[in-house]
Amino acid sequence: MKDARLIALGVYLRELRIEPHDIEKFEGRKMTQKAVYLAQYDGADLGYRYIWDSKGPYSPALAEDYNALMQAYLINPKLLEGKTIIESYTSVIHKICDLIYSKDKPDLETHQWVELLASLHYLQKVSEFSYRKSRTYLGREKPELSKYISKAEAELKNVSLL
Repeated sequence: MKDARLIALGVYLRELRIEPHDIEKFEGRKMTQKAVYLAQYDGADLGYRYIWDSKGPYSPALAEDYNALMQAYLINPKLLEGKTIIESYTSVIHKICDLIYSKDKPDLETHQWVELLASLHYLQKVSEFSYRKSRTYLGREKPELSKYISKAEAELKNVSLL
């Protein structure tokens, strides 16, 4: 049922500190894609599948659903009231939030930091690039983020995602 899936996504995003109105901006959509990717990979799977995009892992089905969620939320702002996340997902999502919103994150916007984390992770775990190959690729494709690759790798290792 599409409504149940949207409600599940809305609650999931709320736990990730992403509100429906955040999706109105490109940075919010990028943040949503990357945060859900990381949480799913760590075990809080909503069933979205990802492909590589210029901004990192991207799920067309997730894009469709968060746009539908935003529309549903505009019609009914109380859509998520009283709804809670699956208990087994809570610790995974809190771990991902700690990673994304860390006080120790580099001097980047949060959407840039999560783009780097998810991109590095995807290249090494899904595309099976070596650290060296992923570093070279990201340095070429995302030069503005390249000086933070070592920090991103250390943080991903810290939470057992690499």
